[in-house]
Amino acid sequence: VSSNSLRITDLVWSFLKPVINEGDIVMDATAGNGHDTLKLAQSVGSNGCVFALDLQETAVSNTRALLDEKGLLDRVRLFQDDHTRFDIYLKEAAVDSLKAIVINLGYLPGGSRQLVTKTESSQQLLEKCLLYLADEGLITVCLYPGHPEGEKEAIALLEWANQLKKPFIAHHFKTLNRNQPPSLLIIQKMRVT
Repeated sequence: VSSNSLRITDLVWSFLKPVINEGDIVMDATAGNGHDTLKLAQSVGSNGCVFALDLQETAVSNTRALLDEKGLLDRVRLFQDDHTRFDIYLKEAAVDSLKAIVINLGYLPGGSRQLVTKTESSQQLLEKCLLYLADEGLITVCLYPGHPEGEKEAIALLEWANQLKKPFIAHHFKTLNRNQPPSLLIIQKMRVT
């Protein structure tokens, strides 16, 4: 793959940039190495807030270090916990909606490929995310079907998303001429008039 080819993680930001405004509250449900958390922190400005979670201690420390280096740690509430428990932290902070939610499934880049997200908890996460998504908000989910659990997860989540009803609209973006490429699931919440 050439260095200038479109990556699914770059596509995420072409959709998120027009949605996130200064002062918004957003979430990175899978902080990983902190790259999306950092972009979210830059996007919400000094008056916004990013909630970021990751189960792995390495991911949380990598994210904390990156945010600290960029001087944006004060915009982020960072937790080492299972992503399905994000609602606990939102309730503690009296937050009832999120403008954008970023989710990268699979395994931690540079980490163990044995530690992967699981289909059941990923679907539970998405179901909870729908409850907190603000009107005109966006959920982005990067799916990685190149490993057995990732393939099962992608199939299940796409089937689940296909059943969503108003006010939610689901979109799926996939590279066509590659074997088991990563793909992007986007869920929008339309404003009900």
